[in-house]
Amino acid sequence: MKELRHSKKREAILKIFENGDLLEASEVYEKFHWIDRATVYRNLTLFVEQGLLREVHIKKGVASYEFNTKGDNHQHFLCGKCEKVIPIDINYDEMKKIIPVEVQFEEFELNLKGTCKDCKKLF
Repeated sequence: MKELRHSKKREAILKIFENGDLLEASEVYEKFHWIDRATVYRNLTLFVEQGLLREVHIKKGVASYEFNTKGDNHQHFLCGKCEKVIPIDINYDEMKKIIPVEVQFEEFELNLKGTCKDCKKLF
């Protein structure tokens, strides 16, 4: 895999994911008005290709991005009322048990949807 050239823009984009945030491309762009939209989207794609970020699809038709940490198999719960995203720890070995033996299991994306405890209190 070709190594990415270092740039201040790439460094800035990647840095905002350091605290574990899950962000849509538009949210990344909003934080960096000094970086044009195409550069933000292009670099997010490059970071996914390089394995630095992972792309997840929690909301229909919208990609979100987060750090791709080896051994981190957390998945996501989306509240249908407030759209809060809550990470869920998933046991990788347990997931392998439900996959048919005739397939090669490589990765998974599990998104659960419902109502979070805060919104549940309101209704």
